[in-house]
Amino acid sequence: MLECYDFGLALSLAPILSKVFYTNTPTLSLIVYYIIIMIGYFSRPIGAIVIGFFGDKYGRKKTYIANTFIMLIATIMLVFTPSSQSIGALAVFIFLLLRMIQGFSFGGEVGGGLTLCYEYGIPKYSLKFCAIFEALTSAGTILVTSIIAILVYSISPQSMIDYGWRIAFAFGAVLTFISYLLRFKLTETFHPKSQKHPPIYDLFLNYKKRLTLAILLSLVTVSITITGVFLPIILLKITSLTFKDVSYLHIYSSVALLISSLLVATFFPQRFFAKSWLIA
Repeated sequence: MLECYDFGLALSLAPILSKVFYTNTPTLSLIVYYIIIMIGYFSRPIGAIVIGFFGDKYGRKKTYIANTFIMLIATIMLVFTPSSQSIGALAVFIFLLLRMIQGFSFGGEVGGGLTLCYEYGIPKYSLKFCAIFEALTSAGTILVTSIIAILVYSISPQSMIDYGWRIAFAFGAVLTFISYLLRFKLTETFHPKSQKHPPIYDLFLNYKKRLTLAILLSLVTVSITITGVFLPIILLKITSLTFKDVSYLHIYSSVALLISSLLVATFFPQRFFAKSWLIA
């Protein structure tokens, strides 16, 4: 939940940050900003592969702690990133670099977190633990939109551009630091064994069909992500809704997603998490 706050913040603040890291044309600024966001998403699978590799080689706990530290440093640096008004195009480059680091860390977070949940739990309920983990990503979105809504309600639009967005990132840095400390209390769930090849090689060599199917299934969730992320901004452009209105709508939709996810994780028998549940 806490890492979802850090990664999702830049998306929800798009109308604000596109004015902080801007070009001369407002529409072009938003387009450039979304290209930066997109590059951040491209770094997610890279992070998942790299962090996953180290998790299999050196153990889950220490890798997970190191991964959180990466997110913490990137978020702190975002708080102090100068605007384009201060240092010009260099500000956009710094923001892009930090966004890539966040994406890298978040990629490792999701895969590492699900793996820990599966290995940490009672085997009978391991998939339910994974489902709850996924559900709490919605809680991170609720936290993001709630904090932004409070800021938008409390300060003026110009103040949001001047310093309000930095407060949101600073809050995220505090949350990530708390998460960083909590992870030292985790119990290691995996002890590396001597093996000829790391598991990632075995995955690509011996599980090609399953890997391909998993990739295709994951593309289904892209439609949900695109709708949840970009629809609020489109609504701002084509309707008379304000940024405050859209923030509230985002909270309501995230709450609905969280409740439905938790209901599935809590009440459905484990067998429904297999093929039949995916088809449904």
